[in-house]
Amino acid sequence: MGHRPRRHAGIGGVLLLLASSAAACGGGGTDGGSGSGDAVRYGFDFELNLSDTFDPQQSLSTCDRLALEWIYGTLTTLDESGAPQPGLAESWEIDDDAGTMTLTLRDGLEFSDGTPFDAEAVAAGLEYLKTGEQVSEGLTAMASAEAVDATTVQINLDGPGFSLPYNLAGREGMIPAPSTYDIDDPDAGTATTDPIGAGPFAFVEFSPGERIVLERNEGYGGPESYDFDTLQLTQVGVGNPAVTALAAGEVDVIGYEAESQSVIDEDSSLSSDSRVGEVYAQIQLRLDEPFDDVRIRQAMNYAIDRQEYIDVVQNGIGEVAWMPYPEASPNYNPEVAGVYQQDLDRARELLAEAGVPDGFEFDMAIPGGVTGQERQAELLQAQLAEVGIVANIVPLGTDIATEYYLQRAADAFSAARPASPNPVGQVNDQWAEFAFVAIHNDAERPDLTDLVHQAEAAATDEERAEIMQEAMAIIVEDALEVPIAFTPRNVAWSNERIDGEIGGPAEICDPVDLQGISLR
Repeated sequence: MGHRPRRHAGIGGVLLLLASSAAACGGGGTDGGSGSGDAVRYGFDFELNLSDTFDPQQSLSTCDRLALEWIYGTLTTLDESGAPQPGLAESWEIDDDAGTMTLTLRDGLEFSDGTPFDAEAVAAGLEYLKTGEQVSEGLTAMASAEAVDATTVQINLDGPGFSLPYNLAGREGMIPAPSTYDIDDPDAGTATTDPIGAGPFAFVEFSPGERIVLERNEGYGGPESYDFDTLQLTQVGVGNPAVTALAAGEVDVIGYEAESQSVIDEDSSLSSDSRVGEVYAQIQLRLDEPFDDVRIRQAMNYAIDRQEYIDVVQNGIGEVAWMPYPEASPNYNPEVAGVYQQDLDRARELLAEAGVPDGFEFDMAIPGGVTGQERQAELLQAQLAEVGIVANIVPLGTDIATEYYLQRAADAFSAARPASPNPVGQVNDQWAEFAFVAIHNDAERPDLTDLVHQAEAAATDEERAEIMQEAMAIIVEDALEVPIAFTPRNVAWSNERIDGEIGGPAEICDPVDLQGISLR
């Protein structure tokens, strides 16, 4: 393979900067995990108590992927353009007429405990994953899965199979060892606290709020390769604390926010890389009062200065967002681009037409403890105030999935989410049948669901793009959300410890690319 696989959450893993409340999870401890030694120490700025489970079927948090992808691997991967590529499955064939997707697994794969990663295990694992409330949305097209022979899995389809190769690069394609779960009683399994997968690293230790320790899976047979034995995920704090930890030699690699760029540039012992355009910053609106009036939603859009957001929050790096896809996407609809250039007078006119000439007040939730999100919310708050709209910022705790989505806390959410490489993902995730994300807006749109179905069944990429451009027109004209910008993801590393270049994460919470590096 000539590409470096990139992971993606798929439709079942697009939750926005979500972090769930933690329960104490731990496997066997290791003394070697706390020091440097041959370990790559990856410091990240999200809380390590990301979830109450290491089971991909039960996980709510996108950020769980920091560990889960290395533990489990995925059936497919995505290349740098977002196109599906082989993962633990070396090939696949979709036959919509026959209603099947056939996966061919790499020969001789094993779970980290030495048991076979074969078609029987994969078919059973897919059936198990489909029972999960969140993951199942990415497996909507799968009616059932069965083993044909040792390396062949047949997925029986219940609709077009177009999205499955994308989704199997996420949690939908993370297969737990059969010994770790009970399909009839998921809570009885051990995947929660002692996960066993077929990924490049095996789970060793979890210290909530401190670190996760993984060790090389010697039996790994997937497309990725690593030149180190131990990977330690370390909690280092948000913003400047992460940079301080890197400069002090406490960690070897970090993801960082734009505000820290100048500090990194001034330190010759550090290198950095950015990837722009794959994170979508926006305000999600719950479409009940006051946002059940399209004029109010349009006023919100007219009140925002998107370029100022890029200049102030992202140090001038980013692309203004007019819709859920960037300009380079074939789904981008130029006919509705720029509709909501900042126009404070027009915003005030629409508010008056909606019966609130003096503006209104609403609660805007943000992920708690993430400085970039705080700066984003504060700037948007100031911009909205210019037309009388008062946004009360409500920092959520670590259980964001429950607080915002399930308990319906707040009227809106100032957030960033992955820009899905699936050509239909951004629409399906937010407005069509993907119910979990749609919980926030309470406004699943049948017209957009129908367009997603048409796009999945399209005969050509060109036809699919035309359909999705139609969806963009609906989203923009109805002002279903407030697009802001496509922003960079940044990674920095120590030149004194790392030999080689590290690729920036493709998306929020994506693992950085640690292939091709070694320790000095």
